[in-house]
Amino acid sequence: MGFEYFKKKKWIEITREERLFSAYLYFSIKENEGKFISWLNQKLGYEKYNPSGTWEVGYEVCLYRDYLKFFKEKRTAKFSRKRTFDLCLFSEKNIIIIEAKVQQAFKNKQVDDIVKDKIMIPSLLGTKDLNIDIVALCSSKYINSKSKVFEKFDMSISWQELSELYYNDIFSHADNLFKK
Repeated sequence: MGFEYFKKKKWIEITREERLFSAYLYFSIKENEGKFISWLNQKLGYEKYNPSGTWEVGYEVCLYRDYLKFFKEKRTAKFSRKRTFDLCLFSEKNIIIIEAKVQQAFKNKQVDDIVKDKIMIPSLLGTKDLNIDIVALCSSKYINSKSKVFEKFDMSISWQELSELYYNDIFSHADNLFKK
């Protein structure tokens, strides 16, 4: 039962904020990163990532800002300190960036920026031996629209698929919020 002032609804039924749904996903992944990595491999149809390796999930990751600040590096010209990734999975050889949408579509500029991050992150970290993958997370309706924007991502996953993976109706709810 919800609240009188929300007309008997709960906040989770009203909100369409992707950060809230991403937070639920963060805690689901954090319980067992290997399970999520195995699932991604299954979606790909082959083992691209080592599910038994060391993985760490990050939420609302300000990679450029925090890296530069922590290591006291003065490089500022090409690294945006405001750039934030919804979720990142870090391993020794991989960074998987998950860019989430709930109610709206991806904007072309946002996707173009994240594609540039595939080059910028290894440059920041000073390594060429790092695989950066970008995953679109959004409504199954949006994915099924066959938008050309998905061609720029390495993979697309839906909130509905996550609902089935984690047996959590919150993700199914997120999947149903998409509006064109």
